[in-house]
Amino acid sequence: MAKGIAIILMVTAHTMTPLGAFIYAFHIPLFFLTAGYCFKTKYCNDRKTFIRHRIKGLWWPFLKWNLIFIILHNVLFSIGIYESAYTAKDMATQALKSVFMTGAEQMLGGYWFLGGLFLASILSLIILTVTRCRAKLLVGCLIVLIVACMTLNTLFPETKAINDGSSILFFTAFFLSGFLLKTFRDIDIIPTSRHLHFGILMLIATWLISTWISGDMRTPYGWQLPIRYIGAIAGCIGLLILCKHLPPASRLARFFKFCGESTMTILTWHFLCFKGITYVLIQIHDLPADKLQEFPTLRELGPHYWLLYTIAGIAIPLLLQLSYNTIKNKVKQLKSSESIAT
Repeated sequence: MAKGIAIILMVTAHTMTPLGAFIYAFHIPLFFLTAGYCFKTKYCNDRKTFIRHRIKGLWWPFLKWNLIFIILHNVLFSIGIYESAYTAKDMATQALKSVFMTGAEQMLGGYWFLGGLFLASILSLIILTVTRCRAKLLVGCLIVLIVACMTLNTLFPETKAINDGSSILFFTAFFLSGFLLKTFRDIDIIPTSRHLHFGILMLIATWLISTWISGDMRTPYGWQLPIRYIGAIAGCIGLLILCKHLPPASRLARFFKFCGESTMTILTWHFLCFKGITYVLIQIHDLPADKLQEFPTLRELGPHYWLLYTIAGIAIPLLLQLSYNTIKNKVKQLKSSESIAT
């Protein structure tokens, strides 16, 4: 459920919404935190299986969809979505970047975090294996990661390579935080009757911090990084508490769950869905055709139509996923009926 809310927040954040600063404060950390929370300790003794799962679930989708969109680049250019076409050399360069997860097509702009999650997962696996998942040692590692990241951001704020490296450390900190959260989940400091109030207070704290320190996961915060970390963790915990109070059988809970199961589909198609809304707005407001190239939404009108962009960026990919699931199930039924007949 939390994963579904996280992907909805990601789409919303990309629409130039006035809620952007608040959403950026914790929506990406939520992905890393839930990944750490779901980490199984058995993988410390079966590292090959964990890495294989990461390759299949993160690296392969990144490569596959980037290659598809690289091939489609000139088609999208021909209908006015891109400013320039790719040469054969450009395609080869982009394909090579895709292999190493160092660059994604513009329509797959949200894919950057797949590379970060892949590397953070591997680094977290190493740390969890070395520490044997001991909570005290992990807390020490978490502090070291935060201090190292803060130091690198402060000393080299303009050096991209170092900032990219420190970002991986920051991502890893959230992954480990998720694992620690699962470890300490049975320690009930707050009375059960006060959980909901506590969750709301956590989200308010995140909002207050986001009004003071704005930016995303890759922003070099320097000395402000620990405060940003606390704000992100507070937002994640607050949202997880709210999820816990949502009845699992409710329509809203089932919707969030389906969104979570369709994360990759939404992540892949939401920017292209935005272009459909941009095209409609261009026609309605009689704007120049080259406005279709503005990314991710129309600069002037985007903030006024952020809710419409959000609905399109979520609903259309969900319809695609639903159609795919329906066709897949029918094919399975046909195959099973054929096998019974024979």
